[in-house]
Amino acid sequence: MVPEAPGSGPMPRKRAEMLAGMGFAALVVDLYGDGLFTGYTPEANDRAQSMLANPGLLLSRVEAGVGALADRPEVDAKRMAAIGYCLGGKGVLDLARSGKAIKAVVAFHGLLTAYRAGPPPALSAKILLLTGARDPLVPTADVSAFCEEMTALDAEYRVTIFGKVGHAFTSFEVPRGTMPAELGDFGFDAEADALAWAETVSFLTNEV
Repeated sequence: MVPEAPGSGPMPRKRAEMLAGMGFAALVVDLYGDGLFTGYTPEANDRAQSMLANPGLLLSRVEAGVGALADRPEVDAKRMAAIGYCLGGKGVLDLARSGKAIKAVVAFHGLLTAYRAGPPPALSAKILLLTGARDPLVPTADVSAFCEEMTALDAEYRVTIFGKVGHAFTSFEVPRGTMPAELGDFGFDAEADALAWAETVSFLTNEV
């Protein structure tokens, strides 16, 4: 479970607990160290931008999280998945792009710009992207480019677009309309969140 820009706060921890309640072993990746959670502040954006400006750093931390979970005695390392939100969504998609031997990845309102070290390998992970039609950080052009990229890589992937939904639609700590207007459509949408989670559970149950 890879969190969004604010870090390993209540939302990803709750999702991990939900997965654990269904019998999955779950680990929340600590993106910044020391369990830092900045909240939805300018500091969160600054930290995210610093990570995005350092190619490979995000992927290396996602890989470290996968490795730590794989080492747990209760985990079958051959049946692992990675879930990410926003910045973390980009992280798990880059994990899939790396060819890592992982069964599935799910990206919720994930950033879609690609990082890849070297030529593209064969992708082993099945991919589910869940995104909002009104997401100012993930415009439809990025979604189209992602689909073209995945098709060219012969990846197994699925994209679900929620109409009338913006960025961070799973983030229950961010009520819609509470973020600055210049950010665009941004915030929690209970219906889209519930539908996206149900699709995720079905996807993981079938693929992992």
